[in-house]
Amino acid sequence: MDLQMKRGLWMVVSFIVVLLVNGCQDPLYDFNKEIDTEIKVGGDSLTIPIGSTDTMKLSSFLSTDDLDFLEIMEDGGYGLRLSDSLYVDNLLKDLDKSKLKFDDFMFSNATTISFGDMSLHDVKIPGFTKKDTLGMNIPKIDLGDIAPAINMNKQFSVGFSKYSPDKLDIADFSNITRQEDFMASQIPVNQEIHPAFEFTSTEPITVIDNNGNPLKLQINYSIDVPGGIKNIHRIDLEAGANLDISIELDGAQTSLSAGNFVPSLTIDPSNLFRFSPLTPLTDGKIRFDSSNPLTNFNSYKSSKAYTITAFENLPLAVNDKLEVEKDILVQGSITAQGTIRENKGLEAKQIDLIVNVSIKNLKLKNLDFDLPAFSTTISGTSPFTIDETGLPAQVNKINTIYFEKAPGSALPTNMVILFKPSDLPEIQNADYTIKNLTIDFPAGFVFSNMAGKTYSVSNVPFNTTTGFKVELSLSEIDLSSVNIVNGTLNWSGDISYNGDIGIAGRMESKNINPASNSVINLTTETAIKLKSASVVTNQINEQLEKSSIDFVLDIDIPKEITRLTTVTMKRGSTIRVDINKPALPLKLNATDLQVKFSDMFEFFPKAGLNGSVYTVNGPMPDYIELELKALHVNQDLVDGKISLNENVTIEGGIQLEPGTVNSESLNNMANDIKLLVTVSDMYIASTSVEVETLEANYKDLATLNLAIDDIPSEIVSLDSIVLKSGSAIGMEINLTNLPDLGNNPLLANIKIKFPKLLVFAPGQVNAENELVIEQAFVNGKLNKTLNLRGLKFDGKALDGKLILNEKVDFDVTVRIENPTINSDDLNNDPVAAGMNISIKGLEFQKVYGKFNVDLNDQLNIGNIKLQLPDILKGNDVSLDITNPVLTLATESNIGIPVDAALGLTKYVDGSLVTNDKVTVNFRLPKANSPSEIMKSYYWVSPTDDGKPAHYTFVQSNLQKLLQPLPDSVKLDLVPTIDNNYQHLIDLMAVYKLKVKYDINIPFKFGKDLSITVRDTINDIDLGLGEEGLNTGSLELLGTILNSIPLNLELQLLLTDANFNILATTSKQTIAAGAPDGNAVASKLAIKLADNLDNLKRLNKVILTFKATSNTTVAGTPLKPDNFIKAELRARVGGVKVTL
Repeated sequence: MDLQMKRGLWMVVSFIVVLLVNGCQDPLYDFNKEIDTEIKVGGDSLTIPIGSTDTMKLSSFLSTDDLDFLEIMEDGGYGLRLSDSLYVDNLLKDLDKSKLKFDDFMFSNATTISFGDMSLHDVKIPGFTKKDTLGMNIPKIDLGDIAPAINMNKQFSVGFSKYSPDKLDIADFSNITRQEDFMASQIPVNQEIHPAFEFTSTEPITVIDNNGNPLKLQINYSIDVPGGIKNIHRIDLEAGANLDISIELDGAQTSLSAGNFVPSLTIDPSNLFRFSPLTPLTDGKIRFDSSNPLTNFNSYKSSKAYTITAFENLPLAVNDKLEVEKDILVQGSITAQGTIRENKGLEAKQIDLIVNVSIKNLKLKNLDFDLPAFSTTISGTSPFTIDETGLPAQVNKINTIYFEKAPGSALPTNMVILFKPSDLPEIQNADYTIKNLTIDFPAGFVFSNMAGKTYSVSNVPFNTTTGFKVELSLSEIDLSSVNIVNGTLNWSGDISYNGDIGIAGRMESKNINPASNSVINLTTETAIKLKSASVVTNQINEQLEKSSIDFVLDIDIPKEITRLTTVTMKRGSTIRVDINKPALPLKLNATDLQVKFSDMFEFFPKAGLNGSVYTVNGPMPDYIELELKALHVNQDLVDGKISLNENVTIEGGIQLEPGTVNSESLNNMANDIKLLVTVSDMYIASTSVEVETLEANYKDLATLNLAIDDIPSEIVSLDSIVLKSGSAIGMEINLTNLPDLGNNPLLANIKIKFPKLLVFAPGQVNAENELVIEQAFVNGKLNKTLNLRGLKFDGKALDGKLILNEKVDFDVTVRIENPTINSDDLNNDPVAAGMNISIKGLEFQKVYGKFNVDLNDQLNIGNIKLQLPDILKGNDVSLDITNPVLTLATESNIGIPVDAALGLTKYVDGSLVTNDKVTVNFRLPKANSPSEIMKSYYWVSPTDDGKPAHYTFVQSNLQKLLQPLPDSVKLDLVPTIDNNYQHLIDLMAVYKLKVKYDINIPFKFGKDLSITVRDTINDIDLGLGEEGLNTGSLELLGTILNSIPLNLELQLLLTDANFNILATTSKQTIAAGAPDGNAVASKLAIKLADNLDNLKRLNKVILTFKATSNTTVAGTPLKPDNFIKAELRARVGGVKVTL
């Protein structure tokens, strides 16, 4: 192949490579590197291996201008950053500070003062009265509770025990009766020898004795009973007492071989016995009948047993014995039949009927008897004593003691004597009678409910339940014959008593307790209380309680006078002591009773008066009166007064003469003397004075009228103002027409109370905002200047005006200390006093209040133009930026919180797009002083990804600002001062505000990214027109490795110089790189032309390049180290070279 053919083929291949690999006209691609120029010919086509490119990083694609426009972001990817700052250089530049001051103010006032009139000619010492009580110390003459001690508690035995039987056992008793030859009439045998034979009675055999009478048994008992008992109603027996009765045929057993005897007997045991219900009798009789036959089986004997519980129907006892005789009668018949033994006939005729009765185990349990009438004697004496110690020494003798019943006592009288039995046995139809009873009391006893001193009764019933009461009211005892020795009253006497109590009735011995006798108890209950006594007293001498009466004499003296010495009083000035004596049962005398005045008092002479002490002996007077001559004061004045605080004492003794009185009057004797001290009005006759201080005072009000009629509108309301240095209040006081007051300085004591809104320099006023001045006048003048620091207000809205209308209180006192003057020299001539107050230099330095400052005129912000590459311009470009960020950094020394709104509005193709405006609200914190710079940081973004810790996140949809990308962005910052709060503003300070913003657009694209780039390569000449080279189809094949996280779409359009299309390639897609930065391989197959001849007229190549994203790589940043690498080969159909 000649050189020209080779050159033409190389140009085609190079053109293809340039189109595919250097579509962005990257200068880094080296066509000579690793190109294999060896041509292999085979088949119908020729494949030319082109080789592989370098790893072409994204950073190598970008021009110098692109690199200036782009920045490497924090995540290492490319991005776009727009930065600028907004400034406010002087917040208060529009505030007219010249208006913030008050005009100077002057206030003047004139008045007169006086040092008063010191004449004492008409000074009066007002009189007064004082009351006091003088305790006489008379001891309480209390006799205590003198009451007699009585002890009558005794017991008297009642002899019931003697009626308790002492012999309890009763001897057993046994007796029989018989009917002899009971069978004689029924057996017809008269010889000894005979055969055995049967017999049957023709009729019942009657039971009778030999005299033809019923059989009977006699019972005889002799029972000992207690002496005196006659009539015994019943003797109860202990359990176990029995009555046994049997009937028997004596001899029948030996003479009869068989027999059956059926009795029909009735036995009357008499009325002596009471049988147990367990063994009852029918109609009181014992019966033997057919149920009790006599046969050889029971040995011809039948028995019955009965339990005896008592003897009754008894005879009267004689000589302490009870003789009991009773008959038991047996009546009835017996039917008989049987067989008589051989040769026993005569013996059978001698069979006897025997009835046997025995009484056993008798033991006396109880006697039911009539009690013999008997009496119990009550006799004896009981002591009655009075032994009272510790009687008052004032008591010489007690003549009579009077008694009453103690209050609250339940007793009917103050002395109750009770006779009452205890442990009495039960008695039926009991009859207790007091046959006679006398009680004799000692001499001198007087009872209010009984004549004399002896009590007696006879034949009165004695109630054993309540007893018998003797109710006496002891009213008095005569003790006139008894002396009191060493405070002890000792007296005793006896109460004697004697009587009989008769007892009768029916009783049972079982109720008598032989081990314990019943008794009659004698007891006494008393409620004797001393009512009063007739008492003879000794002479009573006692010391009075010392009385000290305050004499407070307030003398109103002109307050300029400081001291008085001796004051001589006008005649008629008196001091009187009225003595109100209590009503006493004894005569009252005074013993050395003294009324003592201090040495300050000087009286006119009077009997009993020694100096300033007045003494009384003898009968207690009704009053004491003394006339005052002079007061030796020698005392300084206090507040224009002499307060003479002296004590008048009254002390001494009293005497109560002896007498006979009732103790009640002693107990209730008043113990106080009421004193009434009367001091008459007193007038000064003559005196001399020393003056310590002359003083004059005046008070007034001044009004401060200050106003600013045109307050700058920026100040809405005021809470306080700090004034500039030099703000001051001046004061001047002038006194004229002063009297001659000696050489001592004239002192001022001034208190000026300023309104609370005025704030002074520290130490110039007190906590009450008062100026206190204590200094001397110089030539009648006094000056003072105060530095004013500021003003305090109430925070109300100003409405453009500041008006002050406040009051200033003046309290001025002028005095001279320690002058020596003639009091008549002061005559109330007035002294002229003038006061001038000036306020100057009230200019504002700082204000604290509410403000409204318009900052918009200081924030003229231009549009921000975006210098974008052409490839990012146009309506067919859709940048889907996933997370654009607006950062704000603020600096401010403003002492007011500022609320700000930053607005961003885009321009597209020169037009303002307001629908996509983004507004960000943020706050600038207030600074504590102008020297403090407060900073704040805000991160405005759809998410807080990547936000530094010290930034405040504000969520905002900034993407809409970039879709599509604008030509420019308009920024408007609207700061607003919160005028609802009070703030401090220093008018001398310069307040500044800076807002720095950064718009960060990281090239992290969303799935909707679409960028289309079109470009034309002009004036292409492959030099094929001269060559004799012809080929088949021309194709470019290969593999593209792409780590750029974008899908790349490529299409070529080949034209001649007139844009006639020579060939069009199919669209080729290069897959996006992986999100982790790894490259992804894509196949490439581009058919350039059907033959090389079609490319001879090639002049232009139109390139269309489109970049898109997808959901897989969306949000992956574009980084400088993203790359593309290609491995290429060219394929040419049948090569023909024309030489």
